[in-house]
Amino acid sequence: MTTSPPKPGFKLWVPVILLFLGMSGGAGLTLWAVRQFGVGETARPQAGQASPVPRSEPGMGVPGSIPQATAIATKLSQDGQFRFDLQNCRRSDGNVMCELQITNLTDQEILVHLSGGKTLAYTDNGLEFRAVNLVLGSRSDYFYAAQTLVAKIPTPASFQFREMPPTSKLSLLKIGYRYRSLETGQWVDDTIEFRPVPIIAN
Repeated sequence: MTTSPPKPGFKLWVPVILLFLGMSGGAGLTLWAVRQFGVGETARPQAGQASPVPRSEPGMGVPGSIPQATAIATKLSQDGQFRFDLQNCRRSDGNVMCELQITNLTDQEILVHLSGGKTLAYTDNGLEFRAVNLVLGSRSDYFYAAQTLVAKIPTPASFQFREMPPTSKLSLLKIGYRYRSLETGQWVDDTIEFRPVPIIAN
């Protein structure tokens, strides 16, 4: 009877060693790639290179784009020098107060007067009311308010209509104002109209 030659035993430690060498080699290659090309980490500017410029938020840097309270209506003056952002008109104790912001869109300061006699409200039943207790920036008076408006800065303003009967809206709101012309130095009279204007009950 012929004896078969012994078969070599299967050595389990061989694939283990091969797997370990493969993993070590992969880690070494990864480390080399990171050091050589910056793969896997945030690229940093080299000496002499400018750092990336962060992007500005939408709307920032645009003239007159300073964040402000939400306006229910916006109008530009006929000459394009002023923007009027009407914020609301509210009823309280029989009176109606309207709040807005006025922005000087030019590159220079302009003296502006709000006129109570020319700021009028018309209700849906045809009644007319004149504005009182006018406020423009930090200035206020019963019949008018005047202040120099700095370029590109929204300036708060408000006025009241007293003893107005119940109504849900103003059919027409006319804001009368005057300003000193940058070209001639003379006073210029103008009005801004909003229609219709809802009235909020407090």
